[in-house]
Amino acid sequence: MDVPDRFRELLPLWAWLPPFRAVAETEHLPTAAERCGVGASSLSRTIALLERAVGRPLFERTGRSLELNHDGRRLLEAVRGAMRFVDDACAEVRDPSLRGPLRIASSGAVTTAVVAPAVLRLREEHPGVEPQLLTRPADRTANLLLRGQLDIAFQESPLQARGLTVAQVGELTRAVYCGRRHPLFGVAPRRVRAARIEAAEFVAPPTEPGGFTPDGWPVERPRRVALTCDQLRVGLELCLEQPLLAVLPDALAETRPDELRRLDAVPIAPSPVYAAHRERLGARLPAAARLVELVQTRPAN
Repeated sequence: MDVPDRFRELLPLWAWLPPFRAVAETEHLPTAAERCGVGASSLSRTIALLERAVGRPLFERTGRSLELNHDGRRLLEAVRGAMRFVDDACAEVRDPSLRGPLRIASSGAVTTAVVAPAVLRLREEHPGVEPQLLTRPADRTANLLLRGQLDIAFQESPLQARGLTVAQVGELTRAVYCGRRHPLFGVAPRRVRAARIEAAEFVAPPTEPGGFTPDGWPVERPRRVALTCDQLRVGLELCLEQPLLAVLPDALAETRPDELRRLDAVPIAPSPVYAAHRERLGARLPAAARLVELVQTRPAN
């Protein structure tokens, strides 16, 4: 089939797809008809024409009820993506400058040490950008990106999903630190051995399934965790105020240089930081791309 024939075949679909989305999202003809500003019978005919064009039913029909089937769900996902791309492109044509909401998913040390400083620099450069730092469950991030509910995500593990672009944009370096109240604060560096660190008490995030330690402590080494805390800033304050050690991002510890002492006898391996976004970012591409540049040009340590 040549291009003109393909164009003519697809041409009527563009009129039928928005009504299909309304029906698919509501699964109720009267509600969808009200949303589209047409009669329910007219909308029903549109859906019938679309099903005939694609050659498969898109809904399961029981009496007067409609339920999206597997093929309908696949088409709905594609329609949402296509409409989002068109909307993004229209927004970029209307105003190509860097402005408007930028929805960023990030959490924990990546947010504090890497993303937040870059976001603040982005705002200094482009006051019209409205960054929104959001915490979302890791297992939902890919889907939220693909549906356009997030624009970009930063995390320590690479997302695997069709339709996403994922790249390493930096590293997060950490070390063991103690505050002035800890006995090791005043000990000469050469006398702080790994055994003394392992015997000391830590404040640390909860261990995840499989023994993974979110703060980067080597799983093969023992340590005494006196207190678990899933909030990085709280862990920092406890390290400052109590005789507890903590594994902290260097970028965060550097904000308190006179109050924290770095202990290098137990090295903490750096962890990669990945950025993920839709393959086509539309109108928010310039702001998201500039944010990635700022993350890459600012050392994490």
